[in-house]
Amino acid sequence: MRCLVLGGWGIRTALPDARIAVDKWHLVALANLMVTQVRQRITRHLHGRRGTATDKVWASRQLLLTGYEHLTVKQKARFNAALAAEDPTNEIAAAHAVKERLRLLLAEHQPHQIRRRLYDFYDAAARPWRKPAAWRPRSTPGGQRCSSRSPRT
Repeated sequence: MRCLVLGGWGIRTALPDARIAVDKWHLVALANLMVTQVRQRITRHLHGRRGTATDKVWASRQLLLTGYEHLTVKQKARFNAALAAEDPTNEIAAAHAVKERLRLLLAEHQPHQIRRRLYDFYDAAARPWRKPAAWRPRSTPGGQRCSSRSPRT
């Protein structure tokens, strides 16, 4: 049996017996890339240019890529203020919420919790017009309270 890690175009055709494996890190990296692309597109649409340090969303871009539960209270306030100021269509917040749902899904180990998180992920991805605040994780995957001192994922 052969194993292929995150390959390219036509894998099933070229290697029909290969197992395709994607690790959690690369999935989250792809989700972060999606959030970045949405942020850049919205900024170009709003301002007609690339983001600069004077744009709140651009200045807070690293917060979009950090797990929400790892943000301090001050960082969460800055994050929410940036989205309120420069995300009129809620597309950036929706992309971030989908990314966070993916992270929660990938952290689960119990089958019933995986099913629930998978449903939440699909629901968030399929209905981006929903209010992003309702998508915020209430706790970490293990059920512990969120802490700002946790290592980043």
